[in-house]
Amino acid sequence: MQRKKGGFESGAGADPSPFRDLRALLGLPDSPGIPPGANGSDSDASDSAIETHPPNVRPQERKPGPARAVVRKERRGQAGKEVTVISKLEIGPQHREKWLREMKAAFGCGGFVDGPNLVLQGDLRPRAHAWLLSNGVRKVTVG
Repeated sequence: MQRKKGGFESGAGADPSPFRDLRALLGLPDSPGIPPGANGSDSDASDSAIETHPPNVRPQERKPGPARAVVRKERRGQAGKEVTVISKLEIGPQHREKWLREMKAAFGCGGFVDGPNLVLQGDLRPRAHAWLLSNGVRKVTVG
């Protein structure tokens, strides 16, 4: 059996695009092209143009959280290992334990609560910054 060069049939209805089925599911025309009136030839272009922007979608509501947090790197204890310290979180002890558990699971690291601070093993400043913002902290300072 011999394979044809090019990999696709060159028939009149052949569409080599992997998005052909997706266009059908979304109800878009089979062949992509310039929408009618997009080139300025029709006077009623706004009525006949296809909507290309996604519908207005509300951004996901952020969880309410503390007003600020400071994320910094320190060297501590055993042979100068690096840790990430998250301080100035104005949350209760139960929430600190919960947040520490979630962060340890998300980052795949160890950690502990040290008074009002959360301490994570390793230099995780960029990841901790993103995680804190996604969990409702309004201002995160990375130092």
